[in-house]
Amino acid sequence: MKKFRKICLALMLALTLQAAVVPALPAAQTWAASRKGLVKSGKKYYYYKKGSKIKNKWKKVSVKGVKYRFYFGKNGAAYRAKSLFLNAYNVKLFKIGKKKYGFDNYSHAVAPGIYVDGSSRIYVFEKKGVYSDKKTKALRAALPKGKISTDMYSRVIAKLGRPKKVTEGNSCSGWNAVDPFTDLSLVYEHFEVQLVRNDKTKAYMLNNYFSI
Repeated sequence: MKKFRKICLALMLALTLQAAVVPALPAAQTWAASRKGLVKSGKKYYYYKKGSKIKNKWKKVSVKGVKYRFYFGKNGAAYRAKSLFLNAYNVKLFKIGKKKYGFDNYSHAVAPGIYVDGSSRIYVFEKKGVYSDKKTKALRAALPKGKISTDMYSRVIAKLGRPKKVTEGNSCSGWNAVDPFTDLSLVYEHFEVQLVRNDKTKAYMLNNYFSI
């Protein structure tokens, strides 16, 4: 029995000395040290440089041959809009310095243009994805939801440009129970505009904006 205890103590001492000479690397540190460049973890993106996450920095990264701008916040996660049903395109505003920028649900800073978020709000972004409050308010005032006019269709085209596609269908809603109505969907790159036309008076109502 005494001999067995001596053997156990000798083994424990050997293991202790080995651990002291070659300290074990924590699992998290091992994982981080093996990371480099853009890494996706869950739904979030991080960028590793020399085994560490970059934080509070812009970074241009090539993804499948296309370069996108990311901003990695204080915890290292890239700013992003939340994912929508069927991965519909979404945008969200984030303040960086004195300006607000738009980021999509892929963590990309948006290109200049017009976008719609998951709550059917329309936005205007300028160079480098900078949000324009002035232009956004002007656009919303020019194309308000619920507005009825005979020139609404042409106003949408004038403000948003020619859509990629226009579809029409029978409408189940109307402004009265007598006249026939038609639903129109004007499809753009990342959103669509839904109009309702009174087929008798030829007036249009801007019904809503949708992310696609």
